[in-house]
This record gives sequence, C-alpha cells and structure tokens, in this order.
Amino acid sequence: ERLIRAARRVLSSVISPTLVVHATEDDMASVRNAHYVAERISAKRVETFFVDDSYHVLTLDRRKADVASRVGQFFQHCPHEPIPA
Repeated sequence: ERLIRAARRVLSSVISPTLVVHATEDDMASVRNAHYVAERISAKRVETFFVDDSYHVLTLDRRKADVASRVGQFFQHCPHEPIPA
C-alpha cells in the first residue's frame, strides 16, 4: 500500500517517453491500473500495449516475443537525447 501511494504521488513527474504494457487477462493487477498510469504521467509520448492470451509475467508468458518486439519498436522510435541532470 505504501509503494502504491508513493507511485501515485510521482506519476505526474514522469516525462520520459513511456510504453505501458499490460496483460488483459492478468489476475494479479487490473488493466485499469495501466489506464490510470497512462492518463496521469506527463510524458509527451505515452503508448499502451494490451496483450491478450498472457497473464501477470508478460516477459515469460505465451506472447513474450510479441512483447519484446513491441518494446523494441517503441525504443527504435524514441529520440536519442541526453538524460537531464
């Protein structure tokens, strides 16, 4: 609960391009959480990727190759800018 409150407080300070990935059949975390995050961060570029036929650990589940591919595509289109100090 403390971690959730802390994350909520700082969501608006996220300014980096962000890809929110969530399994539609996740039985541990609601897909509403992905929408919540995507709507509250301040990044100019926010994309969502909802994955069916997968559960909580997307990187190990049935569609792990699709997840890896989508993440790769996202980063290929990110500007290469220095990280501000």
